[in-house]
Amino acid sequence: MKKILVLISLTLLIVSCEESEIDIQKLEPTDFKITVNSGKESFIINETIEYNLLIEPIKPITEKLTYTLKLFDNGIQGEFSINGNTYLPEESITSLQEGYTSIKYTGNKIGSGDIVFEITASNGISKSVSAPITIQNTDFDFEVLFDKSKNYIHEKTSFNIIIEKRGIEPLTYKAYFKNIEGKIELDEQDETILQNRRFDLSEGITFGEFTGTLVQEDDIEFVVEASNGSIKTQTINFKTLLTDFEVVMTPDPMTNFYLSDLNFTYLIQRPENLEQEIEYYLYITSIGLGSLMYTIQGSENSTIQGFERNIGNRISNEGELMQLGRISPRKGTVTFHFRDSNGATYEKTIDVDYYK
Repeated sequence: MKKILVLISLTLLIVSCEESEIDIQKLEPTDFKITVNSGKESFIINETIEYNLLIEPIKPITEKLTYTLKLFDNGIQGEFSINGNTYLPEESITSLQEGYTSIKYTGNKIGSGDIVFEITASNGISKSVSAPITIQNTDFDFEVLFDKSKNYIHEKTSFNIIIEKRGIEPLTYKAYFKNIEGKIELDEQDETILQNRRFDLSEGITFGEFTGTLVQEDDIEFVVEASNGSIKTQTINFKTLLTDFEVVMTPDPMTNFYLSDLNFTYLIQRPENLEQEIEYYLYITSIGLGSLMYTIQGSENSTIQGFERNIGNRISNEGELMQLGRISPRKGTVTFHFRDSNGATYEKTIDVDYYK
């Protein structure tokens, strides 16, 4: 009988000890973990950023917790808001529950640093997590698009400038172009703008036309300056070409009795699709033919060789070549020197026979 009583007592003692161990486990504080996500790290000044803060209790969960949040912005400056309520850094935000909390932050000073989320649970456990952040100045993107990569001197080339702002700070813009001789005209402005002269631009699309005034292959560099000090540049590969041309002359060679004049025609083959009015000039030189002069149809005046005359904007015409002074049979060459009003030149040399 005594043995039975002893066994019962030992059993009760063991059960009592196990129950005590279970009670001790139940008194362990519930732990938790926190994560935060914003999707990106770089923002524009005065842009509102949204962080998703997640609080998750870690099992075993032995108690119901509430949480207090403190927020710190290290290296930057701004303000926080939760559900429309604004909070300053280091201000205590109480009665947060587990799960997601949306926290908005608006940075009002340029800089780099991090935002620290410090959570203290109602059981005294405290944890923190940080998110790196960079607050940048209000910026803008700009692009210049030309319809052509080359055009003839004094011909207009259409282009547009696109400005897109990144941020909410109001900006104004000044622009200029350089490295190339030319001028631009904007649809919004009546004036002609030369290189290195600043002009106003607005956000959106601005249309204009560029005219090269010198034959060149230098790139055009456009510069845009915003009122907050931001500067952007873009280089455009563009060539300003000379209005080169060729001339077809007949007859070739030229022959006639030495007491007669030589008739000739010319046809100027100019570039296609020119939009400008071009005038042409002509003078002649000769070898072995003595002194010569020529006339062009439509003009009563003769021009002595070596002297240039304006033959107008006609691309084809007829003329006469005559000997001066002592007229005699001769053989030699005559060279016709053509020039256009843009400076392009072409020479045509023809054999001549004033036979007897």
